Formats: sequence, structure tokens, C-alpha cells
Amino acid sequence: PEQSLNQLDELSQRGHAVAIGSADAHARIPLWGDGLIPFPSYITMFGWLRTYVNTDAPLTGDVASDTEIILKAIQEGRCYTVVEGYGPSTNFSFKYVSTDTTVSMGGRTRFDTAGALHVSVRLAGDVTIGLFKNGRPETKVNAQEAQFPVEGPGVFRVEISQARCYLPSFDEKPRPWIFSNPIWVE
Repeated sequence: PEQSLNQLDELSQRGHAVAIGSADAHARIPLWGDGLIPFPSYITMFGWLRTYVNTDAPLTGDVASDTEIILKAIQEGRCYTVVEGYGPSTNFSFKYVSTDTTVSMGGRTRFDTAGALHVSVRLAGDVTIGLFKNGRPETKVNAQEAQFPVEGPGVFRVEISQARCYLPSFDEKPRPWIFSNPIWVE
């Protein structure tokens, strides 16, 4: 979703911005005239894209309390979007670590010459971690874990791609999989 990511990057340069994933589903493939095939199903379509939320506290089972916990985490940007159709990602982490602080997605911190961005994801297969600074691609690495030294202030986010085979040639191509929210280093 390049247009949406560009908008996130633009808004992030001006202040706090949070992205969540969503899907638009019509559960049908149009044929000709009024004909259609009721495929893919709503369950399939709405399961394709998911937003994971990192909460400060475990959920309690109480609807009112859990709603407050989840909404606070989303408002603070402690969430990320996953193309779940390629595989779940409960083990994704993106944070800034410096001499005296650790800040997760959605957080703000002061620049420290010892600071670095830490990214990790678990998947049985090849992944590429792409780091963006101020809306521009900074670097890419083919790894499930990476540390990127931060050499100055900026707004940072990452995109993770998976190598996926596609018909008709069965060539592997990188496909976007995970999209983080930004971390602001000031």
C-alpha cells in the first residue's frame, strides 16, 4: 500500500501519527452481466490483513478494562500491520535502545550517540528488513534480526518482506508482510 505508507511518512514528519491495517471486502468475483462467484469469503478477506497491538499490561477478560488497554496502545502507536495471509507474526519487535532507555513503536526519545534500532521477526523462510528514515528507504538486510546504529535524529519505521513463490514461473519475489509504526528520535 505505497500511497498509504507515503501518507504515514508525511504525517509522521509533522507529528505523532499511527497506522492500522484494514481490508475492504466484497466477497465476490464479478463475471459478466450480473453474474458473480461468491469468492473469496468475508472470513478469508478480513483475515488477510491484521493489526497486532502491544499492550502495557495483559488483558483481563473484562471488556471495559481491555478496551481501554487496547485503545491506549493503539493511540500511542504500539501496533503494527501484518499481511496475515502470508503468515502470522506474533514475534515481531521494533525498538530503539540507547544507553539509558528503550522505546518501542509509537515512542519518542532523545538522540543518543550509542542508540540503535533493534528489529527481530521469526519466520521459517527468507525475510528482508527495510529501514526507512524520514519516509525514505535507508537500508535493507536479509535477516530475521538486525541492529541499525542511529547516527542522528529522525522518524524511523521498518517494513519486512517475505520471499514468496508465484505462478507461473515459481520465481521467488519479495512481498510486503509487516509494516511498523514509527519511532521518533529527536
